[in-house]
Amino acid sequence: MSARPLLLAASLAFAAAGPACGDDSGDALGRSDGAAGPADYGFLFPDLSFADAGAMDLSPAPDSTSPDLGTSDARVDAGNVGPDAGPGPDASDLCLDGPKKPLPPGSLTIVGGTRQPTSLSLSAAQLMAVVGLAEGSSFGADCSGTLIANRVVLTAGHCTEGVPATDFQVLFGQDDENPVLAVGVTQKTEHSIQDLTLLTLATDPTTQIAVQPIPIFRGTLNSSHVGRTIEAAGYGDTETFDTGRYFVAVDIEVVETDTFGINGGGVQGVCYGDSGGPALMVAPEGDVRVIGEISEGDAACAQRDNFVRVDTLRSFIESLTGPTPVAPNVDECNRLGLIGSCEGQVARWCDEGVVRERDCASCGETCLYLGARIGFDCHPDPLYCGELDYLGWCNGTVSEWCNEMNQREGYDCADDGQTCGFIDPEIGYYCQ
Repeated sequence: MSARPLLLAASLAFAAAGPACGDDSGDALGRSDGAAGPADYGFLFPDLSFADAGAMDLSPAPDSTSPDLGTSDARVDAGNVGPDAGPGPDASDLCLDGPKKPLPPGSLTIVGGTRQPTSLSLSAAQLMAVVGLAEGSSFGADCSGTLIANRVVLTAGHCTEGVPATDFQVLFGQDDENPVLAVGVTQKTEHSIQDLTLLTLATDPTTQIAVQPIPIFRGTLNSSHVGRTIEAAGYGDTETFDTGRYFVAVDIEVVETDTFGINGGGVQGVCYGDSGGPALMVAPEGDVRVIGEISEGDAACAQRDNFVRVDTLRSFIESLTGPTPVAPNVDECNRLGLIGSCEGQVARWCDEGVVRERDCASCGETCLYLGARIGFDCHPDPLYCGELDYLGWCNGTVSEWCNEMNQREGYDCADDGQTCGFIDPEIGYYCQ
């Protein structure tokens, strides 16, 4: 296996003087009273702010060979797939006239998030399972959480530490200042080591409103999940000062013993008040599961964020919830989500409950992974970088990065019996 080349511009960027990624004033995401201590992850990129470091932006400028993916002629998809879809147009028509895969909304918050998840599909009842946690009798979330069983909410330990359980209320609905339902708490069960708490509700919300719990992940996170897109959610601060529940699609950067991390690259991430909120992922069975809860992150709200893994605490959680339910029969749309997949040179995704696909090769295009917000789609330039930078990402077992010529490169680590993962801030993602 050849070693991945180092990029001079990237190396210089890390050596350049610049604003720190964080400072010592940031507390754990859920509390502003200083109870949780600093949460600065500036050590990862000590002298580099991704928002300011132009040397790291290696994406090609839009031109005739690498069109902007937001233009009407750059992204086109095929017709519906399935027994009720009817015959689709032929390939020659699809290349020009087919409906295009929708782009995520342009207005971003959480930081860099959206009101609806973009990487997976949640029903209205599942959306209601992402909740706010308020201390006292007033509405407005101080932290976030997830209804994982009919009367059990998963949240962060630092959100509940030192506060009686009966002082909390759980808020249901997008607007935490005007919730659809507020339910009291009768008991809190805090883990003795990890930053995780289970709250027992006074009443069963599923008998009062349309809400469907989102169970925890039954599998095991490992290095093969590095590069997988997850959806984080919460009621925390946004760059636009909007309130309420938001989602953000990000890729897993590293999986550690009890936690896993993401890195928003200075563009997106979780923030103060999002603590305890879920990290959601489509499980192999095709249903959406909670794989972690937001624990801490850098003060900039758009760099490194850490989540407590729930798979390592499954026995602790199930001591209160009972056995985690097995996935029901899930349709193809749930498995794909809007992120979709490349199956050979066919891009497939779910759009408004319908599986759609486009044969990229028949249109002279290549099926590529274009980042956490866009997912898999056809593109006329097989070397197009898009959101990909030099640090790269893992696309399954394949390490992909953008080289000094603004061209996509990749290497399948499986060829050497290895997996793809994050190496360090200089090399980025590669075989290990």
